[in-house]
Amino acid sequence: MIEMSDSLIAIAGRGWVVIASDAMGSNSIIAAKGDVDKIYELDDDKLLGCCGSDTDRCMFCEYVQKNIALYTLVNSGLRMSPRSAANWVRTEIRKALREGPYQVNMVLAGATGELYRIDYLGALQRVNYAAQGYAGHFVLGLLDRYWRPDMTMEEGVKLLNVCVREVQARLILNAPRYIVKAVSDHGITVLDPIEGCAPLPAYREARGASEPVPIQA
Repeated sequence: MIEMSDSLIAIAGRGWVVIASDAMGSNSIIAAKGDVDKIYELDDDKLLGCCGSDTDRCMFCEYVQKNIALYTLVNSGLRMSPRSAANWVRTEIRKALREGPYQVNMVLAGATGELYRIDYLGALQRVNYAAQGYAGHFVLGLLDRYWRPDMTMEEGVKLLNVCVREVQARLILNAPRYIVKAVSDHGITVLDPIEGCAPLPAYREARGASEPVPIQA
């Protein structure tokens, strides 16, 4: 099993899915960027969250994103269902195992409330909640205890907050910023950052916060 320093958490309800992902781009112990979006919008009703090495994540997820868009164009606007997209992603992962495997773990979410967990070996499972990367070591117990089939999206976001705070409390090296996205009948929405986390640069600019004052020599 590969260890991934990313943290990816997803919760599904009736007609919605929310996904939180850390925004850290790293190389070994070096933090390269702090505003990396690891939740890819496949179309208006599907999200793909991914964790793994930056190279494999970018190459494979953009490959998935463009091919699903191509499928819609070729088929006169017909879109893949979340189940079909998840099975296609699984097939591509398994094809690559004997040639050049992608070191990525993923979750695929649909506006219908479907959530699929896909790992780097091509294993696929429909789940009610999922945690990939280091987050999986700490939050699966919380999700198992507090998840309910009748949860509202607001309750799901609150549970994400609890999970992220748990990850940040338990990991020595943790990401200070998280990106949260939701997919539902209303489309894809970028939600506010997790409570207590450092804001992303985009949020800082949108809210008109002043730039940090440079340190004088």
